[in-house]
Amino acid sequence: MNAIRKPNCAVPECVKKFIDVQRHFFKFPKEQDRWLQWVRACGRLDLEPKGPEYAHQNCRLCHLHFENKWYKINKVRARLHPDAVPTIFFGPGFQQQDNTAPEQTTQQSEENVVKEKVDRNTCAEATVAEMQVQEDNNKAETSQTIVPIIVSDVEITQP
Repeated sequence: MNAIRKPNCAVPECVKKFIDVQRHFFKFPKEQDRWLQWVRACGRLDLEPKGPEYAHQNCRLCHLHFENKWYKINKVRARLHPDAVPTIFFGPGFQQQDNTAPEQTTQQSEENVVKEKVDRNTCAEATVAEMQVQEDNNKAETSQTIVPIIVSDVEITQP
């Protein structure tokens, strides 16, 4: 006897927390760019080597990860807007992949150090003007290498 297998959400926390909730599932897109946005948004980087065709055939995301404006549920089925990207994730257990480039992280750290020095009024070693020049130089160096793409409040950087 063949039992009907219920789909599971590809987001691990979602599977554990919402077992009894009525959910509607959507396949991962086949298009490379959109598929990559979904994979990175939900933190499932383990799907990257498997490719979009594998994810389309085997993985689903439930409607709880999309804003209401991106899907419609009627009596027959749920339909997802073609440009939808998942943006809603739950709980402290979910750790989204950090897509910040190392150069950007270094720049942010240096900016924080500069701001702390100014806040503490410890400008004996460097004047505020020198710190501003250093901060501008750091921004100029990294702005040429990082190209952020912002989609529905999800920031994904191009490789």
